[in-house]
Amino acid sequence: MRECETEPPEKDWAEPVAGDLLARGIVRPGLCLFLGAGDTGKTFLAAALANQLTAGGPIAFVDADIGQSHIGPPATVGLALLDRPCGGLAAVAPAAIAFVGDITPVGHMLQFAAAIARCVAAVRDKADITLIDTPGLVSGGAAVSLWWAVHRILRPSTIIALRREDEIDPILAGLTCFDTHIERLRTPASLRTKSSEQRRRHRLCLFADYFASAALRTLDLAEVAVQTGRNTGRGDTVNRLVALSNRAGDDLSLGLLKELDGDQMTATVLTPLADTSQVRCLTIGDITVESS
Repeated sequence: MRECETEPPEKDWAEPVAGDLLARGIVRPGLCLFLGAGDTGKTFLAAALANQLTAGGPIAFVDADIGQSHIGPPATVGLALLDRPCGGLAAVAPAAIAFVGDITPVGHMLQFAAAIARCVAAVRDKADITLIDTPGLVSGGAAVSLWWAVHRILRPSTIIALRREDEIDPILAGLTCFDTHIERLRTPASLRTKSSEQRRRHRLCLFADYFASAALRTLDLAEVAVQTGRNTGRGDTVNRLVALSNRAGDDLSLGLLKELDGDQMTATVLTPLADTSQVRCLTIGDITVESS
């Protein structure tokens, strides 16, 4: 697998901050939710905490930063169980993924919240502490509504809020009356910000890696249900990102839809999943990914 992104030296600030949070007992058993705008250091700090927390036993890590994923491919929430320091999260293989269908929660908030909840439920009895990294959606009423709903669903014991100024305060103001400790941290001014083009290239690299070993598979739609996305009826669905799920609703793999033949009742999908015999649902997402 190629190295899609080199971690910058600014990540070093996260190690002492993580040590201080642990020394003060800020991260308690339960769920620890990281909130903040893009490029505020959420992932660096969450990874540093994960590496230090594993000294006390296994922890779970839920990567819900669906546009700039580290665990699992973009457009999914990735789950990992960690029992030793992992270094960079990009080297961690996901224990499970949950499909959202797009690289942003906007327009997919129900799917996004459900994907996080599904991953959290999967490790509730396997780790005392679960760290949840999130995307940088913090501005506007939609963001406030999203994180209010996520908080009500998950009931985290801790929220670590990273901010440059006061951009996240409207979200936190609505959460202070609950039994959740909110730790506010300032983002170092030295942290780099990535351009939209850098983010786009990173996603393309992640998708290229994910589909590097993919092959064409044909699904029998007499045995596989099709769940459509918001944009399924808006033009061509060729190379539309899809999820392949089993009878229990677990997402086994992603794929790229190549053909949906209603007459023959078949779907042709490019996917790294070698055995599709357990696939019972094809969920069509709302983004197109070009394959080589």
